[in-house]
Amino acid sequence: MTTSTSEREKMLAGELYNAMDPELVQLRYKARDLFTKYNQIPYDDLVGRKGDDQQTARQNRTQY
Repeated sequence: MTTSTSEREKMLAGELYNAMDPELVQLRYKARDLFTKYNQIPYDDLVGRKGDDQQTARQNRTQY
């Protein structure tokens, strides 16, 4: 009996994996779309009004 390990499981285990696996490609597209939506949220809607003593970083970028 052999157990098949998915490319996602290999990746999470720190093993070599095929980054072009359809499941991983779909997850990258989903992450990209979610980051795009997040980055379009108006600043005040995201963090509310801030005082003079507060700083907040805005953009999120991810590289693979």
